[in-house]
Amino acid sequence: MALSEDASAAFVAGSGVWEFAAGDSGWLQQGGSIGETHVATSVAVSGDGGTVAIGAPLENDRAGEVRLHTRRGDGWTEIARLHGDVAGGWLGSTLALTSDARTLVAGGLAGAVPFSRAGAGWDRGKTVADPGGEGSSSGTFPTGIAISADGNTLALGDTDGQHLSGVILTREEDQWVRVSMIQPRGDLDRVGDIALAASGETAVVDGTVLTTGEVGP
Repeated sequence: MALSEDASAAFVAGSGVWEFAAGDSGWLQQGGSIGETHVATSVAVSGDGGTVAIGAPLENDRAGEVRLHTRRGDGWTEIARLHGDVAGGWLGSTLALTSDARTLVAGGLAGAVPFSRAGAGWDRGKTVADPGGEGSSSGTFPTGIAISADGNTLALGDTDGQHLSGVILTREEDQWVRVSMIQPRGDLDRVGDIALAASGETAVVDGTVLTTGEVGP
């Protein structure tokens, strides 16, 4: 599920992706499924609710793909498809999109893959692998991805069945650099689902709120 910044629109992934709008009497579904994706497992939305990314990891021999749609009038138009490059890679299992829809991060078995808008197309960046850092096994995709509004802070949850940790990274030119780890402790026994505030200074991890001062080095 994904929310626009003003929380007026919600997008829910299932056998498709549906938009719901907040109204006086509750949430109302807006039309049918967005696009033709019928195996959607994840969804991300821009700040204004005008661009939606849909993850379809079972497509293309399970290499996976991400389909981007933009709002046009009362409907949606597909503007791009970003394909996984390895059969069985499950790209699009998890997704995050910046507020301006110019940076997308897609999770797959190899790790998290950043894409940046370049004119009418998208440039693929270097995969951020093994988000759990030292001791985390390869071949596990991040179970949660979140990105700050400006696209300069990235949070990944990594539950590989043994090292239930997460990681915070910052962008330095074309590289992502790890700045801190999120380790299970107290009432936080795992780091899987994760969300970031627009500023990148507050994270919500499996229902536990953490600020930058509470995230370890």
